[in-house]
Amino acid sequence: MTNYNTIYSAGDIESVRINPQLYIGDVTTPMHLLEEVLDNSLDEAMNGFASKIIISIDTKNDIITISDDGRGIPTGEQNGTPIPILVCSKLHTSAKMKDKSSVYKVSSGLHGIGLVAVAALSAFIKIDIIRDNRKFSYLGKYKNDKEIDWIINKPEPVDTNKTGTIISFKPSSKYFESTKIDVDRLLKRLKLISVFENTEFTIVLIVDNEILFKSSENKDIDTFLKNFFKNSQYISEIKKVHLKNGNNILDIYFYYDYSRIEKQQYSMINNLELERGDHLTWFNDSLKKFLYKKYKKNEQFKNIKPQEDDFLIGLRLFMNCFLEEAKYSSQTKDELKKSHSWFNKNFLKDLEKHLENIFNNDTTLVTNLLNHISRYRLQMNIKSLENKKSGTKKRNNKIELSPNLVEAEGDKDVTLFIVEGESAAGTLIQCRDPKKHAIYKLKGKGLVNVETSKLEKILTNEVAKDLLLSLGLYSIKSGKLNKINDNSRFSKVIILADADVDGKHIVTLLLKFFNMFGQELIEQGKLFIGLTPLYGTYDKSTKKFIPIWDESKVKEYLNKGYKISRHKGLGEFSPDELEIVAIKNPRLISVTFQMC
Repeated sequence: MTNYNTIYSAGDIESVRINPQLYIGDVTTPMHLLEEVLDNSLDEAMNGFASKIIISIDTKNDIITISDDGRGIPTGEQNGTPIPILVCSKLHTSAKMKDKSSVYKVSSGLHGIGLVAVAALSAFIKIDIIRDNRKFSYLGKYKNDKEIDWIINKPEPVDTNKTGTIISFKPSSKYFESTKIDVDRLLKRLKLISVFENTEFTIVLIVDNEILFKSSENKDIDTFLKNFFKNSQYISEIKKVHLKNGNNILDIYFYYDYSRIEKQQYSMINNLELERGDHLTWFNDSLKKFLYKKYKKNEQFKNIKPQEDDFLIGLRLFMNCFLEEAKYSSQTKDELKKSHSWFNKNFLKDLEKHLENIFNNDTTLVTNLLNHISRYRLQMNIKSLENKKSGTKKRNNKIELSPNLVEAEGDKDVTLFIVEGESAAGTLIQCRDPKKHAIYKLKGKGLVNVETSKLEKILTNEVAKDLLLSLGLYSIKSGKLNKINDNSRFSKVIILADADVDGKHIVTLLLKFFNMFGQELIEQGKLFIGLTPLYGTYDKSTKKFIPIWDESKVKEYLNKGYKISRHKGLGEFSPDELEIVAIKNPRLISVTFQMC
């Protein structure tokens, strides 16, 4: 039992310093600190209180300054502490905590953590506030591991009616692998905001006294989106759907690439970039259900039975949303959490009206889309018939084709990649060898734990059942499992998952699955786990991607002047990068029964 004398309660500043990843996620660079300050300025701007935001980066001294001409942080006191110091010292301190709607209609932040993290993880933070015809200045410097030493200057009178906030800070090398800002990543976000922001304001980025970016009033969204996604030349027109309910706004842009199978999607929520979330899955589900219901009996599908997911083949989707109550999976705001029922209640009827109008009035879009689906479904069926003839995929004289399995064209020495996530699977499809590589798109969170579940539950679990059939070892008839093959039709099976907690959980579930239903693969040494590097860089001479498997090597590359990229998941790799990581130069762990 723990001795009570060892129990320790850390203060707010100390808590952030002890475990910065808990509050800001990635500590490779101080990018998240910049974004926390920027988000506060954006909240002022997108709610109509500021018209200009300036971001200045001094790369020589690693000092970041962000200013806006908003109302300025309140300068009063609370319990004897000036409010600007309070919001930088006390977690969960914000005007948005008690009644967010009285402060902003929509906002990026909510938790009252951002400025505390900036102050705690910086060598210094300086706050200048102009309001009430006076300039207020506060300087916070590192004192010790628990405290910040604050210097408060006497307010100076200013002969102006202008207002605003200027925050400068120097990230501490004590907490970050590198104190350099990823300017390319920042530029990408500023361009997205500039194109999609509904409120008119100007954003300027200055790096080493040189203007690197200034937002433009010319918002050519179509051209931007065509360049944003990786497309072929054969694409549809971009369709826009504008949905509004109170202060909640969804601007949805979508089109189809008729030469591609994989889906690509991206979004902005209150000016925050998100690649995943309930808003995206809601639209995808709504779109495919609408189109499947509308066209499943179309003459085009007379001899082919389409699946719901077929209507998302080649989809390019961008959603720009402004939501009053945006909830996220964590403080780092990687994923939106908002129920489908909320979206249905507020937007579904209007969405279906827009979709009805779009597809009723664009016969070219309908014709090309249905042709695209027919070609894809026909190819899948032909491959399945070929497998049936070769005796590798018999299902009681009936073909059972998984929409999540992309077959290989060949039938010898085929490697099956089980890939977590649609984005990663889509990227892998682009770089695979179609004759040698099959890809199974795993919906990992839906896979049941076979170790703790009864067989009848396993056989009703869609993900488990689909995976069983795709491997070609079993058939399922009348709720019963029947062994049809002693050997898998794949010479090798490789599990690919993100290098995070969720990814490890999915790998664990799959190992339990194969321990119960794929023991032959383990016995024959055919089952592998593919490792995923968190970091990567490019060779300066050959320009080829170099995966960095060992985190200790990151600083070595940084010291040599290499630019390091961090990949949160498989879906963030380009096709060329993923080809090196997964196919050309993979790191594989052979699965044994001891690991299961």
